[in-house]
Amino acid sequence: MKFVKFLLGLCLATALLSCSKENSKDGSEPLLEVNYNNISGKWTLEQVNGKTLLDGTFLELSLERSEHSFEIVTNLDSFQDAPHTMSGTYALSISAEQGAVIEGKYDHDSGFWSHDYVIERLSASSMLWIALDNPELTQFFTRIK
Repeated sequence: MKFVKFLLGLCLATALLSCSKENSKDGSEPLLEVNYNNISGKWTLEQVNGKTLLDGTFLELSLERSEHSFEIVTNLDSFQDAPHTMSGTYALSISAEQGAVIEGKYDHDSGFWSHDYVIERLSASSMLWIALDNPELTQFFTRIK
């Protein structure tokens, strides 16, 4: 459960860090400002610390802009054929020192995410989250259409 919380927090932080409208590294897709509107939608976790998830495992993150709510459907910390759902609320904050930071709280007794995350390289199709307290922890998400 803590691993999932950690992953979610990392993802959110990465999205917020990206406040630039410059082109992405390969120049194919412009970067977006990190705000509630631009991160809203359904995302899938593709990589953790640069490594692709194991076959059969997944984490899908839905971010809703108006209520600042999230829902996670995952099997990362359970049997592959028994995914579970977690929900709660999240908040974005933007600062010159840290960039765009996302933090979250679960609806039930689980409390806060394990980490707050800086959101970087937000584009229409992907975003990177970096744990604020552990920059070596990264999560890369792609948008589900």
